[in-house]
Amino acid sequence: MVDIFQGKFWDSVEKSSRGIELARLANDKEAELEHQYWCGGTRPLVGDAQQATLNLERMLVLAEEFQHSFWLATVSWSMAQAATCLGDWESARQHSERGLELFPNDCRNSAVRMQVAAELGEFNQGKRYMENLVSSVRMSPRGPTFEYMVAALGIPLFDRIAGGADQLDAAQDAADAILSADNSSTVLRWGAMAGSALSSIREGDRSASADHYKFYYQDGER
Repeated sequence: MVDIFQGKFWDSVEKSSRGIELARLANDKEAELEHQYWCGGTRPLVGDAQQATLNLERMLVLAEEFQHSFWLATVSWSMAQAATCLGDWESARQHSERGLELFPNDCRNSAVRMQVAAELGEFNQGKRYMENLVSSVRMSPRGPTFEYMVAALGIPLFDRIAGGADQLDAAQDAADAILSADNSSTVLRWGAMAGSALSSIREGDRSASADHYKFYYQDGER
């Protein structure tokens, strides 16, 4: 888990793959479920979304066996993410909607549905999911969390495709919550900086956008 939040994606894949092997040797299905999640969730970040689906299909079997609502919603989101990387928008829609049925205020699945709607030109529907995302984030404790990163990056991405996003202030506020915190992880900072850069481009502020790129690059070199 630490590796992925530090941006060490290949290390995360390698360690979680080994964790799967060890969990199976120990017949520890709960441990295997968690390692399948980290492996399947990280593979799309290194361009291996197709292989990720195999991890996530096994994760789904385990989550259904345990009937654990959190893991069921989580695997729905992870499968939706992998599907978006493969351009399978219908699968992404189905998986994220399944997750929202379990947790209507799930920021992760709301963000995927927003993205899918933008990709399919369903902009009004996307804006409804954006509103749900913002409402859900505001119910979360303010700080450097994944929920805030999803809003900080997802809303400007939607605006970049569809235009007319009316929650860019909320996105910037989410980014500020991450970038102003001393304990933000590398990946959360990357997402917040990328979202801020996109917002700066929309506002025509090339200088601010260049600054975000510079800090993003320097952060990645650490």
